[in-house]
Parts: sequence; C-alpha cells; structure tokens
Amino acid sequence: MVAQCLGALKPVIISNRHPAILPVIAQVLGKDYHSYFLGNLTENFLKEKAKHGIRKEATKQIVKEMFYRVAYALIGGEYNAALEELRRYKAELGTWVEDNQLEQSATSTFTKERWARMNNNVIES
Repeated sequence: MVAQCLGALKPVIISNRHPAILPVIAQVLGKDYHSYFLGNLTENFLKEKAKHGIRKEATKQIVKEMFYRVAYALIGGEYNAALEELRRYKAELGTWVEDNQLEQSATSTFTKERWARMNNNVIES
C-alpha cells in the first residue's frame, strides 16, 4: 500500500540501521533507497577501533581520517584505495567497514540522490 502511494516518488531513507526498520525499508523501497547515517557509523567505528588497542589521541584522529577517506571517496577507485589503506593499517578495521556496509553511505557507492529535499518532520514528509 505504501509503495503504491509513493508512485514514482521514491525518497531515500537515512537511518541508524535499527533492526526493526531494516526489513520494512527493504520491502517498501528496496535496499537501494536506504542510506545509513554516517554520524552513527562513525561513532560505531570509533568504538570498534578502541577494541583494537587504538587509544592515543593522535592515532585516533589518523584512523578517523582514514575512515572518512573511505566514506567520502568520490569514485569507486578512491573508495577501494582508501579501504585498502585502512585494511593495511589494521585489517580488523577494514573488515569492520565491509561488515557494516559502509557502501550504503559512501559517496562513491551510494547511487541515489540523498540531498535534494530533506525532511525530518513526519508531518512535512
């Protein structure tokens, strides 16, 4: 029913990947129209790096910049190179990025338009 109401309009949903909404968004809009909130992914990534002994402030900043290079890469080659750099630094962090589907948020790999018109108020949507 919801999909019929949307007709040709298919908004992109940006979420924190809550398990309750993942299957619903996939069913109604499809995975291609679901992007993950990069702020939430970054927060989770920074928690993950602490599990691997990265605690010095300078090192935390370097790892965070590596993560952002992956997320904000403009083309697939940049994405792959940045991910490989992160993987060479700490293989577990590269694996974490892959396991957490950063491609659903990364600039180079998410193919739908996310920023044309933004609504965060249900009444406006």
